[in-house]
Amino acid sequence: MQTVADMSIRQKLTLLLALPIIGLCLFATMIVNSQLTTVHEMETVGDLVEFSISVGNLVHETQKERGMSAGFLGGDGVEFRDALSTQRENVDAREKELEAAILKLTYLDGGADILSVLNGVVKELDKRESIRRQVDNRSIEVRSAVAYYTDINSDLLEMIGVVSTLTTEGHVKGQANAYLAFLLAKERAGIERAVLSNTFASDQFSPGMSDYFRSLVTQQESFLKVFELGAEDDLLSEYNTIISSSAAKEANRLRSIAMENEITGEFGVDPVHWWDVQTSKINLLKGLENTIAAQLVSTTEYLKTHAAASLRNTVIIVALILILSSLIAYMITKNYLNAVRDSLEYAEAMAIGDMEHISNVHQKDEIGQVIDALRVLCVNLEKKERVANEIAKGNLNVEIEVVSEHDTLGSSMVAMCAQINAVIRETDGMISAINDGQLDYRGDESEFEGAWSDLVKGINQLEDVLVMPIRISSDYIERISKGDIPNKIKMNAKGDFIKIRDSLNECISVMHGLLEETGQLVLHSKKGELSVRGDASKFSGGWSDLVSGINDILNAVIEPTKESQAVLEKMARGDLSSRMNGEYQGDYAQMKTSLNYSLESISGILREVRIAINEVATGSQEVSSASQSLSDGAMAQASSLEQVSSSITHVADQTRQNSENADQASQLSEAARKSANTGNGHMRQLLDAMKEINEKSAEVQRIIKVIDEIAFQTNLLALNAAVEAARAGVHGKGFAVVAEEVRSLAQRSAKAARETTDLIEGNVAAVDKGSMLSDQTATVLQEILDGTTKVTDLMSEIAAASNDQTLAMEQIELALTQIDDVTQANTAAAEESSAAAEELSGQAGSLGEMINRFTLAEHAGQHSHSDDTPANGGRNSIEIGELEPHQVQQYDYEE
Repeated sequence: MQTVADMSIRQKLTLLLALPIIGLCLFATMIVNSQLTTVHEMETVGDLVEFSISVGNLVHETQKERGMSAGFLGGDGVEFRDALSTQRENVDAREKELEAAILKLTYLDGGADILSVLNGVVKELDKRESIRRQVDNRSIEVRSAVAYYTDINSDLLEMIGVVSTLTTEGHVKGQANAYLAFLLAKERAGIERAVLSNTFASDQFSPGMSDYFRSLVTQQESFLKVFELGAEDDLLSEYNTIISSSAAKEANRLRSIAMENEITGEFGVDPVHWWDVQTSKINLLKGLENTIAAQLVSTTEYLKTHAAASLRNTVIIVALILILSSLIAYMITKNYLNAVRDSLEYAEAMAIGDMEHISNVHQKDEIGQVIDALRVLCVNLEKKERVANEIAKGNLNVEIEVVSEHDTLGSSMVAMCAQINAVIRETDGMISAINDGQLDYRGDESEFEGAWSDLVKGINQLEDVLVMPIRISSDYIERISKGDIPNKIKMNAKGDFIKIRDSLNECISVMHGLLEETGQLVLHSKKGELSVRGDASKFSGGWSDLVSGINDILNAVIEPTKESQAVLEKMARGDLSSRMNGEYQGDYAQMKTSLNYSLESISGILREVRIAINEVATGSQEVSSASQSLSDGAMAQASSLEQVSSSITHVADQTRQNSENADQASQLSEAARKSANTGNGHMRQLLDAMKEINEKSAEVQRIIKVIDEIAFQTNLLALNAAVEAARAGVHGKGFAVVAEEVRSLAQRSAKAARETTDLIEGNVAAVDKGSMLSDQTATVLQEILDGTTKVTDLMSEIAAASNDQTLAMEQIELALTQIDDVTQANTAAAEESSAAAEELSGQAGSLGEMINRFTLAEHAGQHSHSDDTPANGGRNSIEIGELEPHQVQQYDYEE
């Protein structure tokens, strides 16, 4: 499907012009249709207005017949007899005119709806002969007769309201509504004429007619207000003339008489006079009705003529616009297409690189501006071509002209030269850094984009390839120098890099072999296998000399170690008489001296321990005997303290119980005192309340006296009113009944006042008696309160003394408990001391047996501070090996 973008310019222009023209045609069609509708509508409204005039004429005549019928019925068949017959003939004539107007409605829009309503109205009109006979025979009520004509008129006037619903013209709608409101007001005036004709004829309102009359007046005023809002100024002027006329004023006067005397009746108004006056007023209103209808017809005729003229003018104007628009569109399209075709040829020539093509378009519109812009573009492209040739030759300093801020080609060429210069500067910096030995320096590829970034990235990768073997070799040599011998290099190398890798791996293999050989020597030395030596034949050069030197060191260590091992083995078996006798130098000589001195020191200590063991055994026996005596005395004292403590605890419990009882008695006394105090306060409040009741009762008595006086005065006034009512005779009967009721009410008020006074006096006597009893009760409560206060004070003192005794007994009980604890502790300590003495005696015997197992040197005794003195000072710690298979001891001694 071809889209707008795929259309040719001719098609687009055709589409562009076709849419407004079609829219203009549619708009013109809408206007023409609206004008046709208005013409048709005004024709319909005009016919309906003529029909409304016929309806108004019929309603006017039925209003007269309704009023005369009501007057005839109200005047006992005397009033309006002759006039009623004539009026009935007028109604029949107006009905024939309405039937002729009804025939025209069948050809109108909405006429069928009106006819359906009219059929019902016609059927009701056919009943009028029956109603007339009932009126003549006076066998129908006034309300029923008036309601019959009123219902017919209401239905007829309702059809007039259809005029305002069949038009959208605001002015016509307003006039039609005003016309309808005026007819409805005039209808209410006709009903008022009938109602008051009957009322004045009977000289009183029939039941419910007074309210009906007032509602008619209110409805007239409301409809006339609506009429005033929608009527033209000339109609309002005529209406004001009517309401200022003598007939209208007289009608309003008679209406006022009816309102003022609606209850009593006896209006004193001749019904015929009222009929004539109200009829004159209604006839004036009928004249205004005809004027309103004529004005409505004139308005519809004017609008119909105006709509027809507008329809004709619209058709002419639309036709002229379509012709002129088509002509102008053809001329503009032709000029535009020629210019576009030439511009296209010029642009196609530039697209294939033909800068020599010349355009023949020389106009000042937008197409001409496009051609001028293409000429300038051609010149600028020729300049850019020369600049590109210079850059291709390596001249990066060529001047590039940027025509404007929108010249993206010129800006791009400037940016290209700047980018090439930046890449050159970056590569120069990298070469300079490598020459200076800065192997970590790399080009910043993030400063560039695209292929330039790839170029810098490639140079960085080349530098990484060159620097990596150097960096690995440097790292391995550094680790070897720090004693960290790495594994062999597994780098994938090519060319000369293979020689570097193999040389480093050979060096690493030699270092690993040397470490393994020395590690074996150290491991055997830790295991005590000192006869193992390193194999120097596995290495060459300086590495072989290093292994031989380690072997010599081991040979120098073995001899003193073997002799000291032999002496220590004898020492472990209990023979302390053996000594190191070999000749050694340096630290080995110091080791010999220290070991020999240690053996001499241990021998001396063991001799002294043997003497101390005998003394400890004797002292422990004495301590055991004394501890047993102390334990027996402490147990006897503890038994006595338990008996004393039991007695003191019983006394303390009794004292504590007495203290609690005293506290409870004190609390109960205090509660009784508070209750008595509260009762005393309440009694005083009761006395105050009774005094206030006495005062209020006195005030109530004064008020009752005033009420009694008012009742007395009311009774006198009622008597006077009864006397005056009697003088008034018949007119005062109602007032006499009221006066009698007031007098009866006054007597009952006086009686109630006397009864209330008796009750209040009885209450006052009872309150006085209650006040006396309350005074006595308050006195007794005060005496109880004083006695309770004294009891509370005594119980508080007893409770305080009991609490002091309880505290003292608790302190005595605590002291005895502490003494008992000390006695028990002494007994336990004595028993423990006895057991410890016995244990110490046993340990001394065991220690003596252990000392006897050692063999000591015969020359042991005093030793001078000679070369045999240990080099580490005066305090020594010697660990004696296995004395028994299950025993190892450690001793500290001073020199």
